[in-house]
Amino acid sequence: MESISEEASRLGGSARLVARRMVAAGENRLELLLLELAEEREHFIRLLVLGLGIVAAGLLGMSALTAAVVIALWNHSPGLVLVVFAVLYGISAVVFALLLRRSMQQAEPLSATFDQLRKDHRTVQKIFS
Repeated sequence: MESISEEASRLGGSARLVARRMVAAGENRLELLLLELAEEREHFIRLLVLGLGIVAAGLLGMSALTAAVVIALWNHSPGLVLVVFAVLYGISAVVFALLLRRSMQQAEPLSATFDQLRKDHRTVQKIFS
């Protein structure tokens, strides 16, 4: 029969092994999180630059179009033309705001990290229950 010290030694070795595996799993999850954060940052910067380019080009184009139409219709009713453009621009701003809100609600940043953490949680629950 084994002595108590041998059994305690074996138990301590098992605990160290479990601790090492949990630390390794934690390191892997941290690496995944950092990788996803870097990818999200790059994606955000790319979207921001493209969005700013679209806004700048659109603003210049719409300003030129508005000026051209107002000049062309100056003799008829310049005030009415400006009101019509203001209403059209306001409606388009509301549509874009709604599209932006929908897009932000559908985005799931760091989904792979959270999925992996959920799997780890279920595994740990199975082990200890």
